[in-house]
Amino acid sequence: MEFSPELCAIARKNLTCAGAGADVVEGDASRYEFPEANLLIYMYNPFAEPVLDSVCDNLIHWRRKHAKEGYIAYLNPRHSACFERRSDFEVVTKTAEAQVWRIR
Repeated sequence: MEFSPELCAIARKNLTCAGAGADVVEGDASRYEFPEANLLIYMYNPFAEPVLDSVCDNLIHWRRKHAKEGYIAYLNPRHSACFERRSDFEVVTKTAEAQVWRIR
């Protein structure tokens, strides 16, 4: 998920050059409709706190809508308070460098 059209174009070019089969999704992560499937989301400090708050709300909505498993691997967790202040996230593991959360 990438908001910037320019960065999406670069990512698509890089995937083509690498011969990798992946999709680059351009859009607003706080409004992204996650699939009805188990999720493992990898984040490397991708957003400022207000955006991450919206993404957390979106993930809670997804979990309430779908009876699926959801995990977030959050590296360089500068805004871990976004998860900590919500009872819908359960910490699986937590260090200064990385955290894993389960969506309840």
